[in-house]
Amino acid sequence: MPKIFLLLILGVFVLFFGLFVLGQTPVTITSDEISMALAESIDEVAGGMIVNEAKVEMLVKKSVAKLEQRQIKRLKYLVSAYFVIWLIFVVYTFRLVRVQAELLKRVELIEESRQN
Repeated sequence: MPKIFLLLILGVFVLFFGLFVLGQTPVTITSDEISMALAESIDEVAGGMIVNEAKVEMLVKKSVAKLEQRQIKRLKYLVSAYFVIWLIFVVYTFRLVRVQAELLKRVELIEESRQN
């Protein structure tokens, strides 16, 4: 039973890890998307005022780069937490399996001693 249980836990771990890796890729924003969004925002906010678009675009690109870098760091922490949680779960589960097997042996011994 413990080998089947180990394989089941390992299979679930691999499944969830695969879903996490495939589903949680950070989105990179391209310069064209930044320029287009910036032009639309300037048109909405400025309303005809003269704005130095090159300077604003540079600031926005730097801000987006910083935000993307922070997002990558957050994902690393999330993956680390995922591994730690699974490690704790697996260790706890194996401990329970061992304790259960020990208890079953004790119950069998008690039943044998009652029969004698």
